[in-house]
Amino acid sequence: QGLPLPSVALPLLSCFPAAPLGSEAACSSAMGGKNAPPWRSNAITSRQKRPREEEEEEEQEQEEQEWEEEAEEMDGEEERLTGTVVRFAAKRGFGFIRPTKGGKEVFVHWAQIASTAKWPRLERDMVVEYTPGFDEDGRHAAFNVTLEGGEDVDLEDEEDERKLSSFRVTGTVKFFARGGYGFISIDKAINWPIKLPAGSDVYVGREELEVAEESLCRLEKGQQVEFNVYKAEGKEHIAAANVTEVGGEAILLEKGKGKGKGKRKGK
Repeated sequence: QGLPLPSVALPLLSCFPAAPLGSEAACSSAMGGKNAPPWRSNAITSRQKRPREEEEEEEQEQEEQEWEEEAEEMDGEEERLTGTVVRFAAKRGFGFIRPTKGGKEVFVHWAQIASTAKWPRLERDMVVEYTPGFDEDGRHAAFNVTLEGGEDVDLEDEEDERKLSSFRVTGTVKFFARGGYGFISIDKAINWPIKLPAGSDVYVGREELEVAEESLCRLEKGQQVEFNVYKAEGKEHIAAANVTEVGGEAILLEKGKGKGKGKRKGK
């Protein structure tokens, strides 16, 4: 016969409709039928929504992946612009381009000009094509500069009518300005094209330097070099041509390492 249930349990039992044990009604009542408690109904609804939420998340992830792939493709494409050369100092090796689409003038260095010439250069009012970017100083700069359509910039060099010495001269760089020129003090006296005693200064321009591909295009004070000499037409001074390291090797002056392979006087 069992013990009688405590009176406190009676109100709780009365909350649920009576149903024969084992009947469908009992299962429905226990598992969340029409008369199921609210918390039970919410749990079932949550389970029903979960597959749809997962589908939406998968769709969003797929879209994000497609966006990333598209962005990577765009990053891989090199932007090319056109512009007109405003000015270019051939001796100093740089100039400026005015973009066709407008905006600030863009810096251009001779080393960024696609050309087979020894000293690539541009001419004023020339229309060119380039890749925009920033140089080491943070300036807007032009890279891989070509003619429109991508052809190399190969301007005809002026015919060299100079008469160079048949002998080579050695000397020590007295100074070399950022403007692309300087003077070399010769080690020994020369008798052609005019007589000059040892220690005399010979003019040298940037365009006369024979430099290695990875070298800076300049000379350093105290650097020893070798060269031919000539007398420019209509000028009094003697100038250096085909300037190399002593022995004939191309000048190698690495950035940030001071003097190149050329020896300093007294070293």
